[in-house]
Amino acid sequence: MFPKSSDEIVVTLDGSVSDKAGRKARRVLLEHGCCLVRGLFAPAELDSIRDAFARIIDLRRRQLGLPAVDRRSPNEFDKGYLELIRTDPDSRRLMQMTSMFAMPLLQFGCCERLSTLSEHLMNTQAVIASDLQSMHVSLPREASHLLPWHQDYPWVQDSEDAIVYWLPIRDLPEGNAALSVAIGSHKPGVQRLQERDGQMMGIADPSFPDRFPQRIISVHPGEVLVVQTLALHRSVQNQSDQTRWTLQFRHGNFAEPKAVRRKWPGPRPDRVPFSETHPEYYQDDAGSLADVDIAPATPVASNRHADSCH
Repeated sequence: MFPKSSDEIVVTLDGSVSDKAGRKARRVLLEHGCCLVRGLFAPAELDSIRDAFARIIDLRRRQLGLPAVDRRSPNEFDKGYLELIRTDPDSRRLMQMTSMFAMPLLQFGCCERLSTLSEHLMNTQAVIASDLQSMHVSLPREASHLLPWHQDYPWVQDSEDAIVYWLPIRDLPEGNAALSVAIGSHKPGVQRLQERDGQMMGIADPSFPDRFPQRIISVHPGEVLVVQTLALHRSVQNQSDQTRWTLQFRHGNFAEPKAVRRKWPGPRPDRVPFSETHPEYYQDDAGSLADVDIAPATPVASNRHADSCH
């Protein structure tokens, strides 16, 4: 049985972001590490993204000589996708890596409403629009391709107060269009990472997520789950009979003091590896840390200006 989202993390809007609602959303995010925003978008506003995916699916099917499909509703936007990847398994990765550059998706990720919400959530006028936006596809009842507990920050490196917007574009039964979040896990700060076989794999202490309440948060089209970049989260298996398509947009803060000192390693074209920008948090194969003085992790809220709602 999937636990339902608690009212304590929900912020309801009326299609725009008022100062009062923005302050409330920021309070919720700083306290819990996540915030479920309702009322910012109507489900139909995702139709242009669904249409774009449908066109790309059709173009790939045509290239492979597969027959055209007949779609009768926006929720059938991916009709023909499962046949496509059964016929040509390589099309799955191809579709996932290229579809995220569809124009409607790019426009949505930088729309005024999300940008305004980001300004409130990070208390900044200098928002970073990360190029590490992504789309994740989970097939029905698939146990593979699920992401384990992780923080987004080591991969994005925009700012330690950055946020991730997580949106499904299909309505699925409760608990299937969902993300699992370790509530409050953002407060201890950046976690050390363990390297295995020369690759950055994940948090060095696998027991760390168990120190926090873990909640499965269901999200419906039009709703936006906001996750703080340092909050631990992981994928939830899609146990429905339909494919789950979710979008992830990432916004950071140019003005965050540590990001300024580090010269914004994430938004630069010469993206610097996390092991070089944050050696104190990087653990190699042998289990040893870089030969540096390790400063204690800074709580997320400590680097920000005093919140106007307090």
